Amino acid sequence: MTTVRFPNAYLVGAPKAASSALMNMLLQHPEIEGCAIKETNFHCRDLDMPGARTLEEYQEMCRVSSEAKVLIDGSILSLYSQEAAKSIYEMCPDAKILMVLRNPVEAMYSWHSQMVFTGNEPITDFEEALKAESERRQGRLIPAFGTTHRCPQLLFYSSIMNYVEQLPRFTTLFPAENIMILLQEDLKEGAVEQCRRVFRFLGVTDFCAVPDVVNVNKQRRFAGLHRFLKRWFASPVRALVPTRLRLRMILQMDRWNSVETKRERLSPETMAVLRENCLPQIRSLEQMIGRELGQWY
Repeated sequence: MTTVRFPNAYLVGAPKAASSALMNMLLQHPEIEGCAIKETNFHCRDLDMPGARTLEEYQEMCRVSSEAKVLIDGSILSLYSQEAAKSIYEMCPDAKILMVLRNPVEAMYSWHSQMVFTGNEPITDFEEALKAESERRQGRLIPAFGTTHRCPQLLFYSSIMNYVEQLPRFTTLFPAENIMILLQEDLKEGAVEQCRRVFRFLGVTDFCAVPDVVNVNKQRRFAGLHRFLKRWFASPVRALVPTRLRLRMILQMDRWNSVETKRERLSPETMAVLRENCLPQIRSLEQMIGRELGQWY
């Protein structure tokens, strides 16, 4: 027996910080359930992303069993969105907010790799993509179709990992005891124990979840086929296929047309420049979250 109930917990980000692995561990707990799709994007109204666009669509994604104490929405772009924090607060002011942060230099590079893999970034060279950011903010060099055509903010690499700008949107609304911030390093060093900390934070019984590894670096077996399918789904067909069915179809095709590969290392020169650019933000973040982040610079 299921009922519709809005989430009382939100995993809001950050992208490429092991949030999917954490989510999979959390969902092993018998008292925790997730929305029908991990990233509903309902509250990210300033980002034109796939997912629930209306309250009715969101309600359909929020069906939960009577045994569940926690329903969690895993829309990891909520941290980046300028509207999500306020929207979540208006729906559930007592919500528990969970976030995982990663070294922004590594996160930017990883995010670019994912954008290339998903066919949303035609500039395959990371350094060139960074240089194109100023042009893209002016509406130029935007892909002709796909998610980043509708939501070019996904290509603003320096902004999507700007945690110092993003965190206050949540910390000014939600009480400190309702916000939990982890680092990717925390999960790498002890995923099981960190997950148990999260269970305590969420108010559920103690549980030992099995660590999960997801979102390894991948590339397309057939890049041309992927571009064709993206154009097909960007056509009027999109409006004819229900959201949940379309997302499932995309997921199945993605799994078939992908292969794991090792990401090339950033050049020392690029790494040095990005670290220097990110250093003021990292220093500020240390003060905001009360943790030393020397491993990031």
